[in-house]
Amino acid sequence: MELLDYGARRYDPQIGRFISPDTIIPDPGNPQSFNRYAYVNNNPQRYTDPSGYCIPGETCPEEIDETGGFLPEQEMRKLLDSAGVTLDRGDWTRTKLGTVYEVVSHLSIAMGGPEAFKTKLGGVTIDQQPIRNPGQTIGHNVTLRESGFAEWAAVHELAHVWNNNSGQKLSEGLETFTGGHTDPGAMREFLRAGLNDTALPGCNKAGYFYGDIPPKGSDINFNRSEDFSESVAAYVYPKLAACRSEKSRSKIAVFCAKKEGIKPRFRPKTNSIGAFFNDVASSPTGC
Repeated sequence: MELLDYGARRYDPQIGRFISPDTIIPDPGNPQSFNRYAYVNNNPQRYTDPSGYCIPGETCPEEIDETGGFLPEQEMRKLLDSAGVTLDRGDWTRTKLGTVYEVVSHLSIAMGGPEAFKTKLGGVTIDQQPIRNPGQTIGHNVTLRESGFAEWAAVHELAHVWNNNSGQKLSEGLETFTGGHTDPGAMREFLRAGLNDTALPGCNKAGYFYGDIPPKGSDINFNRSEDFSESVAAYVYPKLAACRSEKSRSKIAVFCAKKEGIKPRFRPKTNSIGAFFNDVASSPTGC
């Protein structure tokens, strides 16, 4: 059975749930509103939700049309501005604007609101350019691929800004938290031993030994900063992370099976990672 497009989110009729959380809590006075995957407060016989945000005439806040229409572009830009996000060069179509808005909303919710997001990231400028990778970040400047980008790429790059604003303390904290370490000379030792499988901990340019298996494995450029950004993306979008980890599961599991006592553990299903991000996301400084 196909997913149903409700504009803001997609709905899975088989499980009776949206596949991503609501970007707002439409009615804080109603405990059902805090179930952000539920459809119309679990009462589909009485209500409808044509926008994917809220129940028209019941829980829709002022910025959403009473008929459940899509959030106007000016309102999305208003939230981005309050979160310290500046959109620069590029053709910001409604789809691309909506993707950035959704990602910033999700991170803001985890952090305690737009002001907290602004404080933790210290402001960010996002532009679009014809780059090869989905995104890249230098300092507080994020560049996304102008031909198209998805939520994962956007939140990954915003996580880099968060880490940069902390002076790399967040990625160092995750490395320590998961029991990892960095040995710059490790790559040479791997090559001397005839090993070049970059899925192995430490087999990368940085010599980064991850403490448990990252959301989608690792590659030659993997380091604690990339691990942090991938883990933030997995924290925000756990279902996407689960799908991505499946792609690397078999390769990594083979390696782990060869090492006595080592079992593959994937971040999206590791509760301790959630505990780490709950702590840093809710702290005043985020580091």
